[in-house]
Amino acid sequence: MMMTKFMHAVFFGILLFVGSACSQAQGLFSTGFEPPTYAPGNINGQNAWFMYDRASASGGNAANAQVENTIKNSGSQAVAVTALSSSAVMPLRSVQISPAGPIDASISMYIASTGTAWYPVCFFIPPNGVSLCLSVDTLGNASVSTASGASSLVPISVGVWNSFRLHLDLIAGTMTGYANGAATSSIALPSSLTSGSWSVGFGSLGAGVGSGTSTIADFDDLSVTAGSSSTPYYFSDLAFGGGFQTTLTLINYSPQAVTCTTNFYSDTGGALSVPFAQGAISTRTDVLPAGGSVHDPTTASLSAAVAEGWAQSTCTGSVAASLLYRYYVNGVATSEAGVNAETSPTTEFATFAQAAANSTGIAYANPSTTQSATITFEVYSEAGTKLGSQVVTLGPLQHSSVNVGTIASNFVGFVKITSTTPIISLSLNAEAFPVISSLPPGDLPSSTMLVTP
Repeated sequence: MMMTKFMHAVFFGILLFVGSACSQAQGLFSTGFEPPTYAPGNINGQNAWFMYDRASASGGNAANAQVENTIKNSGSQAVAVTALSSSAVMPLRSVQISPAGPIDASISMYIASTGTAWYPVCFFIPPNGVSLCLSVDTLGNASVSTASGASSLVPISVGVWNSFRLHLDLIAGTMTGYANGAATSSIALPSSLTSGSWSVGFGSLGAGVGSGTSTIADFDDLSVTAGSSSTPYYFSDLAFGGGFQTTLTLINYSPQAVTCTTNFYSDTGGALSVPFAQGAISTRTDVLPAGGSVHDPTTASLSAAVAEGWAQSTCTGSVAASLLYRYYVNGVATSEAGVNAETSPTTEFATFAQAAANSTGIAYANPSTTQSATITFEVYSEAGTKLGSQVVTLGPLQHSSVNVGTIASNFVGFVKITSTTPIISLSLNAEAFPVISSLPPGDLPSSTMLVTP
């Protein structure tokens, strides 16, 4: 029997995984450019945090950065920056910081079209103008660069909010940029730039402005943290509409504030607009105070067509993260499944499975930003007999699902999963449908998998 449309939607990638934990970060600064601290109009001089005006020092005009309330990622205000017609950079002021370890600067940016070069976030030395930047070129590709070289490119989307993070480690001498959670390759810092007092800024690069292209970008949700690498959390499926709602839960159990930026993606990897109480957004930033939490469900019309995708949260410290999928019939919740975080991707899995009534579904995701994964599924009976197999290829950052009933029919036993590159996988049990539940993690720590008979 084929699984119902409901079960297909639930099984299609209900998965959550998390990177390794890290020490807590120290929040240096964060703002959503909200009132009463910021008022509509020229941002120049509105907050003492902006204490160094590089635009003026470079011959630019800081007045082309305006606080506005038309296009915003969260809250009621953002900053609209008009690209300069000259090569002057960074039309906003920035803060002086003296890092003793890793520093992360994060921001969200919205552009209506490509054709203009932007600098979403930069670290730089004010006296001599040396810049270490995460940039977006005129074709819409993000990368990090220094005077000695640039990293690999990561494409961004237009007409939606994109998130950017620049990770600078002066001790290790490296810098890595992230665009919508996808990492550019790390680059080495010049030896002369691994110490000193640094600033953070964001804005535009006038060179490369094309005729007839959009020359305005909106920026929102800026944060600067020190003392810790970020912690990534990946959700390989979410569903809303078609009777479904999905709830995102983030719990900060530490005595330090934690900022989590969550990006939502469609099945093809583009930005996915997800309806929450604050509006339909493709990126959200949640600032969790010490002991704070978020438990936020989607607000989709239950009668609308089902929409699916996946998400990634990047947090400045460790949190407890989960998703909850709930299904409604005639407006009444009738079934749900919760998924806790896994700790890391791996190449081998083994978990209980049975094909009766198509009751075991397998969700899987490829967290790599560069490598495709060739994944083999094999099912075995309780006696250890191999009953069938299936091989699929999953591209970078893609996700999918399979029901064991499509591999072999009428069996009770287990499913063996192997992959050429580390992936994340989770199985769901529905032998007492409509009750559904997550099966225990099947991750195997080493190459101990059963040899195929």
